[in-house]
Amino acid sequence: MLNFKKYDFKRYNITMIVIVMTLCAIGSYLIKQVDNHGKGLFIHQVAGIAGGIIITLIVSLIDYHFISSFYIVLYGINLILLVLVKLIGIDINHSKRWLDLGIKFQP
Repeated sequence: MLNFKKYDFKRYNITMIVIVMTLCAIGSYLIKQVDNHGKGLFIHQVAGIAGGIIITLIVSLIDYHFISSFYIVLYGINLILLVLVKLIGIDINHSKRWLDLGIKFQP
């Protein structure tokens, strides 16, 4: 089914992970400083970072040859999302690039 790699963690790029996590921490700190009206921006940012880390870890363990075997399906999904943005996309900050399909997301 899924072809998980057998990672050699000695070759894992720890430097890049440290740099990205440092930038995430700086960004979260700055959002915490700006969020003076209690809008929950900091919590939203931290939840997004945590979700991104989990998804990144899962995808990094899957062999890219397996993912690339579905390139036609993935391309079709991307085209459908782009057409949906054109047809039923919502305006946020005077630009139409978001979809609202139960949750708001930007394809």
